[in-house]
Amino acid sequence: MPKRDEKLIEEKLARIRKLHQMIVDFELDAIEHYAGGCLVQISTQAGSVLLCIFLGYICGYVQAISISMGLAFQITQYCALGTIVTAKNEQITADIYDIGWNKLQKPQQQMVAFMLHRAQIARDLTVGQVAPLNMVTYVKIMKTMYSFFAMLVTVMR
Repeated sequence: MPKRDEKLIEEKLARIRKLHQMIVDFELDAIEHYAGGCLVQISTQAGSVLLCIFLGYICGYVQAISISMGLAFQITQYCALGTIVTAKNEQITADIYDIGWNKLQKPQQQMVAFMLHRAQIARDLTVGQVAPLNMVTYVKIMKTMYSFFAMLVTVMR
């Protein structure tokens, strides 16, 4: 077996630690940024989409349909960001498992164990701490908007 290059291992581990810290910082910044206004933003946009679809359907206001498509795209962007952050957390957890930590020295194993623990308890982005901000929530929002729209159309007939 070739001799282990401990200096190279230490450099790569330091790089992994630095990248992991950047991801953790990004998560905390994103959570702080989205904590207050995300619920208001998502609910306002969903209500606006519903109103625009209703105006387009009942009043024949064609421009409302294009506005609703733009608003739906904004909701999609919010929910996609949450999904990306969650996927990155899962990816970094898998990557930490795959680095062969059991072959490292004890201090390096402890650092890897800390990074693994931090990656496993990562916080997800939420919609006002009511629901996770991901594509599952996006589908629920779209289904709810469709249900309200169907109810409005039924009442208007």
